[in-house]
Amino acid sequence: MDKNKHISAILKKIPHLPGVYKFLDEDEKVIYVGKAKDLKNRVSNYFNKSGDERIQLPALLERVEDIEYIVVDSELEALFLETNLIKKLKPKYNILMKDDKNFVYIKITTQEEFPKLFITRKIQKDKATYIGPYTSSKDIRKTFKLIKDLLPYPQCELSVQSTKKGKHPDKPICIFKEIDEAHSPCICDLPAKEYQQLIDSIISFLKGKHDSLLNKIDSNMRQAAQEQKFEKAAKLRDRLLLLEKILEKQQITSANLKENMDLIDIIHSNKKFLCNVFQVRRGKVVNNQNLVLSENQIQDDSTSNLSLAFASFIQQYYSEHPNPPKEIIIPEPCNQQELLEAYLSKIYEKKITIKVPQKGRKRELLKLATKNVENFSKQMKVKWMSQEARSFDKISQELKDLLELPKKPQRLECYDISHLQGNHTVASMVVFHNGEPLKSHYRIFNIKSLQKGDIDDFKSMNEVISRRLKYLTQIPKGFKSSNKKNQYILKNPDKEAVITINYEITENKDILIHDIQVSSLEHLVVPFVIKLCKKFKQRKALTDNPDLKKFMFQSIKNNQYKYGFYISKLKPDPSFSQKPDLIIIDGGKGQLSSSLKVKHQLESSIPFISLAKRNETIYNEAMEPIQLPNNSPTRLLVQQLRDEAHRFAITHNRKRRQKISPNS
Repeated sequence: MDKNKHISAILKKIPHLPGVYKFLDEDEKVIYVGKAKDLKNRVSNYFNKSGDERIQLPALLERVEDIEYIVVDSELEALFLETNLIKKLKPKYNILMKDDKNFVYIKITTQEEFPKLFITRKIQKDKATYIGPYTSSKDIRKTFKLIKDLLPYPQCELSVQSTKKGKHPDKPICIFKEIDEAHSPCICDLPAKEYQQLIDSIISFLKGKHDSLLNKIDSNMRQAAQEQKFEKAAKLRDRLLLLEKILEKQQITSANLKENMDLIDIIHSNKKFLCNVFQVRRGKVVNNQNLVLSENQIQDDSTSNLSLAFASFIQQYYSEHPNPPKEIIIPEPCNQQELLEAYLSKIYEKKITIKVPQKGRKRELLKLATKNVENFSKQMKVKWMSQEARSFDKISQELKDLLELPKKPQRLECYDISHLQGNHTVASMVVFHNGEPLKSHYRIFNIKSLQKGDIDDFKSMNEVISRRLKYLTQIPKGFKSSNKKNQYILKNPDKEAVITINYEITENKDILIHDIQVSSLEHLVVPFVIKLCKKFKQRKALTDNPDLKKFMFQSIKNNQYKYGFYISKLKPDPSFSQKPDLIIIDGGKGQLSSSLKVKHQLESSIPFISLAKRNETIYNEAMEPIQLPNNSPTRLLVQQLRDEAHRFAITHNRKRRQKISPNS
């Protein structure tokens, strides 16, 4: 069944119910996730000529090979499920936020009797209090310094509870106690109630509730003075002055101290969406964040795409926000705005609204977000131009000149071997395209040519290069094929037979292969069988000979024959089917020499080099050393490839060991 018939058959079966749909590519990888109030209408609309006209759709639909869907009870449930799937699968054609690891939070373990403060990049369901997100570790450091200056808190890494139980009897008194900067949880000399008041003050400060803290410090300072505790009163006075100085720098946006909102604007720049979030809490701007939405296939800044960008950002950014605002202010209506409001209100169990002010003070404040995101765009353009200036083009030109290559290389592949005392040997293949890792094209080979306990990196490298290059094998020019008396013969330029296929054509006009005789060049058998099939305009060949399984004959369910060779099942691997411009071997002359034997045997034209760990020397195919300066971008790129291949090989070696022996 061809692709169009397959898609049509699926569309007929999709129900008129709410749910989530997934588009899959030829590798069965999810490339787009969407939600729908009516699955059948929404999904069918993609494939109607008069349907969805977004500019990126042709590129998406061209890659769709299959459709999966999940039925739920309501459109709101569909939105919850879509959010989770986008976070988990990160589909190529969805508008995605930067990875969660780019966000930083302050975590306060308020579920404990004596809470502690940490920096974390992940929100967990552990009843702790989270403040953030922050997009800059610099901002976090500033915040922690302010807290330390204003509200000295225990910084000992030991748990108060475990210390009280005597689990750390040998620990000395905390240095913070000795210099009197903070009470020490190690000896727990601060009563739990006072400790909790300190933590409450820190949380209030981080949430922008500065007035109560201001009043509290002022009250404590006056009380200390009355009690003639002048040293304590002086410290509290310094903290009060510091806090007043901080508050003077903050921009007051409203006299309404209950005002709690985020102002967001998004623009399209250099095929990316850039976003600015202005956070206003209790009438003051407490944070300002610039964010990049990950690059996808959207090529323009049309109204429909910006509407989708706003909706996607709000959906993902606020799905796990520790301190969501009451109002989200945006310049234009976004896609399914009411549904998003219901979604956020249900998550946080309070009403959250998305507003588009047409005039007034909020519209004026929104201009701050617009101004900031425009400035951010200018900064990013400078960064992107700088990256392009030191782009891969210069490196590829140097590689071309150094190695006398026919063209500037774009696709680089690097190979490494990993084993543990000769066991579980694997080889890694990593791919860089235009100087960037192409992780979807990374591959792992389980080495088959060694016995258990054997250590032979040369033989292992020989095997992996042989297996890799066979995917690119074609019958060379000068080889001729002849057909007589049910024998299909491949002859080399010297007219010597290298492969003979003994076959017959059955009554059903099937090709039945009895055996294949190979005098040399076994790697040409598969393309030669394909040539035989095409000669008789057949898409398969059949056999009962189990020896032919090594030539990609597979077991089949057939009343007459046991094995089949199907051209349609020889689906090209998206990585292996691409020819590298340069292959890099991790190792010195020995590993390179072993690989070159395979290259010459398979008559490959792909250039090879190796990188020896000792002195980081590059060897070309003539075994001549090439020593580049330590700071050479070309050398650094080759080293990066080698290190990535090494990491990838070790990782999979460990996985293989653990799979076979979990305790290893």
